[in-house]
Amino acid sequence: MIRTQVCWDATVRVVAGAAVVGVGLVAAMALFRVPLIGWLLALVVAVPASLFGVFLAVKGLWLVVEEATREAIDGQPRSDLLTDE
Repeated sequence: MIRTQVCWDATVRVVAGAAVVGVGLVAAMALFRVPLIGWLLALVVAVPASLFGVFLAVKGLWLVVEEATREAIDGQPRSDLLTDE
């Protein structure tokens, strides 16, 4: 993969993960106000949204680590992954 593609993919995954967690928690707070089964509905929304959001963020960070490791093994470490030289 080209370095810029890896960086953009990682950035999108981390931001999307944070957005999924945020939207899931806001939806869970809204559902928590439903009488009787609100707490159950909130858990049904909050837990999967949080898990999926964290998964996306970790996958994005893993892409950065993987690319840096690949460069270190090749013997050409770079501090700036956004250049295509």
